[in-house]
Amino acid sequence: MKRQGTFTGIILAILLLLLGGQWLTLPVQAQDNCQEFAVFQGFEVPGAWLSTGSDLPPLLITDPIREGEHALLLGIPPAAPNKAGITQVYQTLTLPPDTQSVRVVWHILPIGIGANDILVVDLVNPKTQSTLHVLWNSPGDALAPVGQWHREDAGPYPIESPTLILRFTLSNDGVDAPTTIVLDDVRIIACPRAAEATEVPRPAG
Repeated sequence: MKRQGTFTGIILAILLLLLGGQWLTLPVQAQDNCQEFAVFQGFEVPGAWLSTGSDLPPLLITDPIREGEHALLLGIPPAAPNKAGITQVYQTLTLPPDTQSVRVVWHILPIGIGANDILVVDLVNPKTQSTLHVLWNSPGDALAPVGQWHREDAGPYPIESPTLILRFTLSNDGVDAPTTIVLDDVRIIACPRAAEATEVPRPAG
């Protein structure tokens, strides 16, 4: 199993080099005609996720991680003074053209949490910048327990266009304890439009 995993990792690394830093999704598994994608270049390539407008910029880290070699640290860095601010990261996704609905899976590791700090995960229309669906909107204490990876699974949500923005926003109020989380292993499950039923002609007679 270990040798097979190493071989798979080498193949993925070669693909990343050949594609030269472009956003990449690779199919992982299919279930009920849905296709799961993993953002292999998400946290492995600097700049794949944008953070425009963040006054608490995210940090690309190598420890702790859940998968690959990098993860993103959102919020107040450990040992840094607490202050009010926003950390926001987002990426534009281009899914198969027949996608009708999506689910989003992500993993977070809370390092510190403030009861009144807020984490919001949403899907955004890239043309109008309006929110399509809110996947998560909860105060910091909903992230407990600290020190354990959490798997979050949201959806399915209907979409009209296969191009959309996935956005994570963490707001620290600077008053109570600071909130710091590690984000890793983000996956998108795209489900196609159901095929229209066709009436089967009955045999004559």
